[in-house]
Amino acid sequence: MRFNEPPDPLAADPALMPFLTGKPSEPWPRRQSREAVEVLRAEVEFASKHLAPWLPALQACVEEKGEIDFYKIVIRLSRGFVEADLDFASTLLKNSL
Repeated sequence: MRFNEPPDPLAADPALMPFLTGKPSEPWPRRQSREAVEVLRAEVEFASKHLAPWLPALQACVEEKGEIDFYKIVIRLSRGFVEADLDFASTLLKNSL
């Protein structure tokens, strides 16, 4: 089966997040804090540079032009999750240094 649609950054960018967010928990119990901090730093950098900057504009566009409430709810949840996760991960990173 072939798909002729352009890449979807809303689906592609967050696809990396489970890899990043799942990794920090692995080194902590083994006292590999340097590795955990590096993975946390990568998560913060990825979210702040690749997800957070364009989500507000996307949400505004969907809120203004979207005709289906489902998508409005999905983008609100996505933006809220990314912002909360970025805030939490940034706080963890500051406290780890």
